[in-house]
Amino acid sequence: QDIFEPLIFVNKVIIPDGMGGTETIWKDGAEFQGSITLDNSIEAKVAEQQGVTNVYTVTTGNNVFLEFNDIIKRKADQQTFKIKSLNNTENIPPEFAVLKLRYATAELHNLPPLKE
Repeated sequence: QDIFEPLIFVNKVIIPDGMGGTETIWKDGAEFQGSITLDNSIEAKVAEQQGVTNVYTVTTGNNVFLEFNDIIKRKADQQTFKIKSLNNTENIPPEFAVLKLRYATAELHNLPPLKE
């Protein structure tokens, strides 16, 4: 599947801040293969004119489960995206499908710099 590239789950981690409160940090999680493309459909263009941010389509293999509000990162350019639809139950390919792919929608999402 040459159309896929490395993508990474970005995990939210809540840690003590040392002063009795908490701090939220983001850390790289599991790597998986997929592709992220800008949705150029008529519906996406109409939504964009109505103020909706650019919509992206995330395509993964059948073994990757994305959930609403998951944060993922494209490894090549470190751009982060927030998943805006499910790909785990709605988009299960039928058993007879030749390509076992799942799809989800996403939008650009900026995070503070990741901590190691």
